[in-house]
Amino acid sequence: MSSTEAETTSHFDRTDRLIIGALRSMKKKYNADEPVTIRDLLEPLGSRSTALGAAMLALPFLSPISLGPLTMPASVVIALLGWYLLLDREGAPLPDRLLRTQVPRRIHSMMGVFARKIFSKVRRWTKPRARHLVDGRKGLVICGVGMIISAIILAVPVPMLPLTNTFPALAIILIILGWTERDGGLTIAGYVNMIIGGILILTVVLIVAAAFFYGWGAVQEHLPWLVVPDRLQQYGADATPTPTPVPEPVR
Repeated sequence: MSSTEAETTSHFDRTDRLIIGALRSMKKKYNADEPVTIRDLLEPLGSRSTALGAAMLALPFLSPISLGPLTMPASVVIALLGWYLLLDREGAPLPDRLLRTQVPRRIHSMMGVFARKIFSKVRRWTKPRARHLVDGRKGLVICGVGMIISAIILAVPVPMLPLTNTFPALAIILIILGWTERDGGLTIAGYVNMIIGGILILTVVLIVAAAFFYGWGAVQEHLPWLVVPDRLQQYGADATPTPTPVPEPVR
């Protein structure tokens, strides 16, 4: 192993230990039947809470299953952390209202599962490369902007297509690990996932717009695989209007 590879492995081990330590700290509070909040997630990460905290919050969204009410606060926190990174203000305090958001135990379990999967894969092939994408002020801008855009994509509710959370969440994780591990290859991979996530969102917007003007029937003629949730059927041009009840005459 070369000195560069040894240095990369050592740095990655520190990142790994910080995240595992944060997960263990959260687990202790769960076992003590204490509420666990986003503050409890970020505090064990110390000075690296800006980047690694965002990566941890993105982990459970790798699941194709919607995480419901946690999606919006998590997306806002990730976007704010990206903004702080963009301004080179690591460690800047987040609004207390967001820090008090509780993290359900099942989300913690998902974090652990996906952390093991992602880190075992990334560890095998990450190395310093394309340093011009991750070093200095330019690296902060590329990482911060990618986090903010991916968080916005993550926040958009999309009920019709699977994996719409997965791509922006993976983008956030890869962009952050690219910056922390000085691996521009991971950063590029993150941006590719961000673009795919954006295309999926744009596709849904175009489908809904077509349904609004032409009706879901016309859309499904061209896209027979499309399954439209009942709550969206009412917004199509061919939606059946709800009959207005006619009051009975007074006798």
